[in-house]
Amino acid sequence: AQARLSHTVETSVDSAAESLVLVRGADAQALFNFLLNCKSLVSPSGPFGGVPPTLLAPTAFHGGTLQSLKVRENVIHSDSKKYYSIELRGPILP
Repeated sequence: AQARLSHTVETSVDSAAESLVLVRGADAQALFNFLLNCKSLVSPSGPFGGVPPTLLAPTAFHGGTLQSLKVRENVIHSDSKKYYSIELRGPILP
């Protein structure tokens, strides 16, 4: 009950279960260190077990890695029609 009340209070700020945090300057490194070292932020099991939160940045930062999308495209011919498919793998924003 307390957790539900706490979650309700937190989501009343922006009316969403998810939020975006914008951190600039030297505070970005402090946030990065916190996310790396805080064990309660990483799920120990499940499909994302052991996976830390994803940080997205428009520029490189110390300790960050650059990952680009892997793109695969195909043309499928069926009954004299062409169907196109594209597969994107990697970090994709919703």
